[in-house]
Amino acid sequence: MVSVLLQTVTEMKTEIRRRFAWVYEKLGLFLGISRKSREDVLSEEEMCLVRQARQTAERFFGVAAETDRSAGDGEEAGSGEGSRTKEAVGVAGEVLAALSPRRRMALIEDFVYALLDLYGMSECDVMITDSDQIFSGAEIASCMGKCSFEEGSIYLNSHFLLQEDERILRKCAVSAVHEVRHMMQWQAVQGKLEPHIPDDKVEIWRRNLVGNYIRSAMDFEGYYNQPVETDARNFAALVTEGF
Repeated sequence: MVSVLLQTVTEMKTEIRRRFAWVYEKLGLFLGISRKSREDVLSEEEMCLVRQARQTAERFFGVAAETDRSAGDGEEAGSGEGSRTKEAVGVAGEVLAALSPRRRMALIEDFVYALLDLYGMSECDVMITDSDQIFSGAEIASCMGKCSFEEGSIYLNSHFLLQEDERILRKCAVSAVHEVRHMMQWQAVQGKLEPHIPDDKVEIWRRNLVGNYIRSAMDFEGYYNQPVETDARNFAALVTEGF
C-alpha cells in the first residue's frame, strides 16, 4: 500500500514538473522572452534565409512611423490636425501601434507578401480577416493566423490587429512570420521551394504534414510539440528577435 502511494506521488510530481515547464515556455513565448528551441538547429542555408527575412523586417519595422490617433480609416495617418511623427524604434509592436488600424493591416500584409516574394512564393495570397469561415468558434479570440495549403493562402486574424496593445501587435508580426514558415514547409514538401532545405528535414515535415498533423483542438500539447510547429516557432523567433 505504501509503495503504491509513493509511486503515485512520484508520478504526480513528475507530471506537475512537466506541466509547469510547458506553461513556462508558453508564457515566455507570449511575452517574447522565451529561449529559442534548440531541438531544431537550422542549417547554414536556412540561417541565410533568416538573415534575409530579418533585413526585410528591418525595412518594415525599423523605420519611422507616422501616427495619427485621430485619423479615421478613410484618412491617411499623419495628415490633418493632431498628427505627430514617432521616432524609429525598431520594435514591431510600437511601430504597428503607432499606425491607424487600416495602415497597420496594410503594413503587415505588405510585410508578408515581401517575405513570400523573397522565398519564391509570390503565387501565394495573404488575407486579413475575422470571417467565421476562416476563424471559427473560439479561434476568433485565440488564433492569430493560419495557412490553407490547398488554397495557397495565409490568413491573419484582424481581431488582433485591431488591438492597441503593443505586445499583442508584436505577436501579430511574429505570427505572420510563423505562417510564412508553414507555407515554406509545405512548398518544400511539394518540391516547389526555391531556397534549399536539407532533405532530412523536408522528410520530417512531409511525415508530419501529410496525414499526421495534430490539430490543437484535439491535442494541444501534441500540436504544440510536433516538428512543423516547433520549426515555425524557432524560425519566427530568430527572424523577429529584437523586433
